[in-house]
Amino acid sequence: AEMALLRLAQRLLGPSSGPGVAALCLFASRPDELHVVEMSEAVSVVPLGIARAEVEAVFEHAREVAGLPRGAADGAPLPLERLTFALETALSVGVPAEAAALERIDMTRLSTALQRLAPPGKGGRASPQQFRVTVMQAEPFLTRDQLEWLMMLTD
Repeated sequence: AEMALLRLAQRLLGPSSGPGVAALCLFASRPDELHVVEMSEAVSVVPLGIARAEVEAVFEHAREVAGLPRGAADGAPLPLERLTFALETALSVGVPAEAAALERIDMTRLSTALQRLAPPGKGGRASPQQFRVTVMQAEPFLTRDQLEWLMMLTD
């Protein structure tokens, strides 16, 4: 959820002068708050850097960062001022430590290993187990947490 919230923050508030949280107001039933269903609709229509499947986790994480109790499953709204605070916090914190470690991966070696997984013309699909084994062989110094992070990001 941290990375997804960061991606959302980069799209809405990033250095490229994103549209800001105001873009989400177009989908909100009230001008000062957003429900998880409304965020899902926004993600479906506007390229905000997160998938529909991530919306509930991002919404809950934003509530937590903003100091609010969990409540997306109960339909509790997230005030837009608190969402803005959570997005600004995500931008200031930046990439989580687990993800930062992944920046040291030798992408050439990993790419070559992953290309051998699927025969030509098969669309490059591999089972999660095949992917995991290939990554572990190509990057033997990844910790268990880093491997889990990579698996989560590519799922």
